[in-house]
Amino acid sequence: MARIDFSSIERVEKNGSIHEITTATYHFFEIGAEKYFQLDTYGTPNRKSEPKQSQVIQFNKKTAERLVKLLSKEFDL
Repeated sequence: MARIDFSSIERVEKNGSIHEITTATYHFFEIGAEKYFQLDTYGTPNRKSEPKQSQVIQFNKKTAERLVKLLSKEFDL
């Protein structure tokens, strides 16, 4: 599980590749006065074991705002 620190995130140049499509779920929850968005990805259907939660990424309001700005810039939205 990971919470991304956008204060230190930086763009790097590297070769990319398209990954196999998998399923994902999301949910919102609150702890105290802070709201969180959680994105869960699951193993691909071709995985030898049963599909299970693979990656979990959490965003609070501040990191979600930074992600939206970054995506808007990179995709020219």
